[in-house]
This record gives sequence, C-alpha cells and structure tokens, in this order.
Amino acid sequence: MATVAWFSDTEGQWPKLLHFLDGNPCVALRDGQLQVAPDCVLVFGGDSVDRGPAGLRLLRTLVDAKRRQPDQVVLLAGNRDINKLRLLNEVAPDPGKRRLHRRLPDELKSADRAPLLRWTLAETMSAKVAFACRQQELQEMGLPADDSATAESMLDDVRPGGTLLEYLACAQLMWRHGDALYVHGAVTDSNRGLTPGFAGRDLDFDAWQQRLNAYFARSVAAAAAGDSAGCEALLAYQAPLPGQKSNPYSVVYSRTTDDDGTPQALAGEVCNALNDQGIARLVLGHAPIGDTPCVVRGTGVDVLLGDTSYSRLEHGARLILDEAGSQLRGRVRLDDGCEVEATTWHCPSDPGPLGLHTTDGDLVAARLSDGRYLLSRGLPGWSRRQVAVTAAEAVQLVTRTR
Repeated sequence: MATVAWFSDTEGQWPKLLHFLDGNPCVALRDGQLQVAPDCVLVFGGDSVDRGPAGLRLLRTLVDAKRRQPDQVVLLAGNRDINKLRLLNEVAPDPGKRRLHRRLPDELKSADRAPLLRWTLAETMSAKVAFACRQQELQEMGLPADDSATAESMLDDVRPGGTLLEYLACAQLMWRHGDALYVHGAVTDSNRGLTPGFAGRDLDFDAWQQRLNAYFARSVAAAAAGDSAGCEALLAYQAPLPGQKSNPYSVVYSRTTDDDGTPQALAGEVCNALNDQGIARLVLGHAPIGDTPCVVRGTGVDVLLGDTSYSRLEHGARLILDEAGSQLRGRVRLDDGCEVEATTWHCPSDPGPLGLHTTDGDLVAARLSDGRYLLSRGLPGWSRRQVAVTAAEAVQLVTRTR
C-alpha cells in the first residue's frame, strides 16, 4: 500500500503548504512544482481559498501536480471551493438576471459586481477577507487590482477555463485507500450512503464512493457548460442546513466535533459499517481543532483531523499514513505561552491515552516532542484550552473515564 501524505484547509495561505512540505519524506517543492515521491500519494483535503493572498498560486500548484502525476495526487473538494459556483448566478450576470440572495440589502440589488461580491463573500460564505486577499495577490503579481479588476478575477475563477473550475474538475468528494477513508467534512450515520438525486443508500462504501464522485463530476461539468441548474443540488449539499452550523447529510459540511469544536469519537451504526468493510481510519478536514492535527479513538475506527484554521499558530498540518499507522505533525502554543512541536505516532494497537477523553472533556489530542501529551478542548466563542501534561497524568485522567 502506498504511503499517503495528507494536508488540508490552506485557505489561500502559502506558508501552510511550506510547513506541510518541511522535512516531508513524500512530497517536495522543486522549481515551483510539487513532486510526489515514488510509492507515495499526496492528498489535499479541500478548502483552498478565502483567508490568504495565495489562493490562485495554491490552486495552480495543486492542479499542475494532479495533471503531471494523476495517479499520485488526489484533490478533494471543500465547501470553500464548491460554494464559489454560486457566483455564476448571484454576482456574474447583469443586474436584471441575477438570482438575488434572500438577505441581500435593497441598495445592492442593482449594484456593480465588486460591492455585490464583497457582500456575498462576507455575509454568506464566511469569507470576510477573501476579496482583499485576492486584491493583494493580484498586486503582488503585477496585475490590475482595483475593485472592478479584483471582482472580475474572482468571477473568472468559476467561468470556463477558470482556475477554481479547473481545480473542481480535477477533484472528488471521497477517496478510499486501504483501511483509510478521506473526505472533507465527515461520514456519519446521517449521510452514510447518500448521494443527492438518488433514492436509497449505497451501503457498500466503494459503490457509494463511485456514485458520489460521479455525481460531483457531472455537477461540475454542468457548471462549466453554463448549466447553472445542473449544480444547484451540489450547492445545497455543500452548505449548512438553513439556520444551522452544519449539514449532517453531507460529507462536505458535516463534522465530528461538538458545538464548541472539541473532536468526538465516531459513534453509531456507521462505525460497524466502516469496520465491516475494512475501514479503520477516517481522515477529515473542515472542522478547526486547534494548533495541531489530532486523533480520536473510537470503537474500531480512529478519526484523524487536520484543520488548523483559526488557531493560535496557523501552521500547515501534516499527516502521513501507511500500513503501520499514522504520523501527525504540528506546532502548539500552550495556554502558558510556550510553543512546542507535536509529533505524534499512532497505531490502532496503541494502549496509551492518545485519542481518549478525560473526565473534564479534554481530548488527549497529540503527543508533544518533549514526551508530554496535549490536552485540548474547544470553549464557547471559538476559543480553546491547550495544556500539556505528563504521560502519567494523561493515563490517570483518561482512566477515570473508563
């Protein structure tokens, strides 16, 4: 089985890619191109744009790698990638032909594209800095970067031949390799086997993956052909349900964290289904989980999470998976202000406290380079507790929960 190197949720931030590549035995950047080593696969978990001034650069780098090494590069589509297809209906057309968002202020209903795009990104896509980030990127490229040029650049992304549309054409929603299943959001009891537009459920994961990816490819092809109606169901699939923060019926916008962002073990019949079909690891992005990737142990299925967005140190997370186990690497700023590397090796037979919860609800999220363990817990308001304890303390804390 090939070794898999996984990272996700760069969101336009080039340093996250560089952190992922630093000392990476599977992937390197040579002459501006990603090079995947023999017997390795690079998987990007989605969400390429919105929060940094390198969205175009990242997209082009990933698409270039996929085209040069198609069998060694897997690109997953995240919600921040897919939702830009909305711009084809809501911003790009002339005012009289736009599909107006239900919350659009009256003064913007006949507005030029730039102010409408700014509002759409900030108020409906959780992308308040995306316009400014693209403007900065265009300036650094020596291209026109006034408001009108910036808006047209972002709209060109999803027009035929556009950079983001090319990424989506190369991407998929699910990928399985050996005992590991990769999606952007999560696989749950609610979404298992579901594909938009199809009745019933594909209970065989390989059949589901084939159907779901084929559906995604058709939806993207429809958008590329100018058939906006052909991607409406996909746009609903990748978005939160009305009035909610997630969509449990979608592998793109569901989560395995609680409301405050603490990762939870996978539960329910989906665990049995995964086990029955030889899947023991579920690899996810989408849900911010702190400074470093983490592991959560469950009943036969370990969940590996790597979205370090909105953390104290937005370093690029790195996961490397092979037949023996999983290696997770990141860097943590603890509550006391100290910074320490987190280099975690995990295999299913590990009897230690890693991946378990304490009585207080902390997750023993990672092993630190100094031998201590990281306790991590999401707090109200998207803040987070991150403290280090000795191995003996970690064992004692999780033993109380059993």
